[in-house]
Amino acid sequence: MDETMIDSHFSFYDNQTPWSPEPGQNFLIRGFAYRETMPRGMIRHGDKTNFPWPWLLIYFHDPVTIMSEGTLIDAGENTLMVWPPGSCHHYGNAEREWTHSWLTVDFPEMPQFQKNYPLPIGKPCGVDAGTIFIRYLGMFQEELKKDSGDFFFQQNLLQLFLYDLYRQSKRNFVPIPQRLWEMEQYLSSHLREDLTMEEL
Repeated sequence: MDETMIDSHFSFYDNQTPWSPEPGQNFLIRGFAYRETMPRGMIRHGDKTNFPWPWLLIYFHDPVTIMSEGTLIDAGENTLMVWPPGSCHHYGNAEREWTHSWLTVDFPEMPQFQKNYPLPIGKPCGVDAGTIFIRYLGMFQEELKKDSGDFFFQQNLLQLFLYDLYRQSKRNFVPIPQRLWEMEQYLSSHLREDLTMEEL
């Protein structure tokens, strides 16, 4: 993920632990970066069977395009996207540099956590989460500088991070009626076609 980046305020990546054929069996912070700036262009990963990605959470500081449920969607700044393990990730900005913060983690307890504090999964969500990412990624950075990481501390810190995102998403997120969501997806995939109000 960091091969094409221009710069980041701080980052961590575990390139020692092998990728598990079944991501999520054991807890592990695999990587993160705060305010990582990328050159213009789109990123695609997660669809290679020998690199089964675990959970991936990205906060986009700038407008981007995101693949969601098979459709490319234009998402504004301050957008949160959460991909479950084994997903294909396709996102970026083909027109200009863009900045994002992210964390990827093996977290077996995530399904249970989602039952109590659900985050939007697989769909972009407008959430002003910049301060949450810098607060918790900074604490992860300090913890992982130590010779021996404390998994108990890391897991509890992760749950606080996720819970803070949950609280913020509840404040920011207004559910979109299903009909409007379907119209938005249709328009996104038919931008070059002439459409009438009757067709919509």
